[in-house]
Amino acid sequence: MIFKTNNYMKKLFLSLAFLLPMMGTMAQTQVKTAEGILEGKDLSGIKVFKGVPFAAPPVGNLRWKAPQPAKHWDGVREAKEYGPNPMQEPLFGDMNFGTKVNSEDCLYLNIWTPAKTMKEHLPVLIYFNGGGLMAGSGSEARYAGDAMARKGIISITANYREGIFGFFAHPQLSKETTYKGSGNYGFMDQVAAIKWVKDNIEAFGGDPNRITIVGESAGSMSVSALMASPLCQGLFAQAMGSSGSVMGFKKVLTLKEAEQKGVEMAQKIAAQMVGKTDKTKGKASKKKAPKADIDMLRNLPAQEMLKLASVKLLKSC
Repeated sequence: MIFKTNNYMKKLFLSLAFLLPMMGTMAQTQVKTAEGILEGKDLSGIKVFKGVPFAAPPVGNLRWKAPQPAKHWDGVREAKEYGPNPMQEPLFGDMNFGTKVNSEDCLYLNIWTPAKTMKEHLPVLIYFNGGGLMAGSGSEARYAGDAMARKGIISITANYREGIFGFFAHPQLSKETTYKGSGNYGFMDQVAAIKWVKDNIEAFGGDPNRITIVGESAGSMSVSALMASPLCQGLFAQAMGSSGSVMGFKKVLTLKEAEQKGVEMAQKIAAQMVGKTDKTKGKASKKKAPKADIDMLRNLPAQEMLKLASVKLLKSC
């Protein structure tokens, strides 16, 4: 009887010895952030966390406002799939997104980390996509960070608002702010992403004092703008840009010029909502266009806004 008990205990011990490492591996795909616990997935030793919210959804009254802090959640939030891409039209044929969903609720980032523990303090790279500030996403396949992670660098991609949702200036919007300006919401999203990484990256095994921001084309333009912004003071250590600068071959608009373009765009949108005439019972009858103000524009569904504004009418940055 004693022999059987000992034999049973040996089998139990061996089973636990086999299961515990597996449990440890699973536990390592859970990370506690300031907002709550995230559950990622293991990709051959690289832990991947996708669709991580770094700011509140910029929808409703938050359209055309600086990004607000992400909300806390209870329990464990799955971070295994990309969040939605920013609202955009299909302008570039070489963009292969990890999700087909476009949404105004797009402020998510993705993390690839090779770290085994929180104490490794690995260098961190944050990549901002190109696309003329009108298109693109952190979910693009060519930006996947697993290759960089295998070199010992925590790799991150982050979305930001684009087109009319990210770079629309208007006198009414400027009056809403304490700094009396508007536009550049996409750049503000990038600042919010960097700040979130700075505050949370230690939980992923990263060093908050070794953050490098990187971008190509419009992403590179973004990097140059962030380097000049006082909002980024102390948030990153290094910056690299390829094929683009905010002080490049195109003139940077003044606030007054940008606001005027915004007024013109609002008027175009309002006019398109009714057209010059509509036909009722075979007769043409004129309809008055709605007031082209910010309340009207904020009430427009995102897809309708995209269609009426058509980023193709906006100049590439």
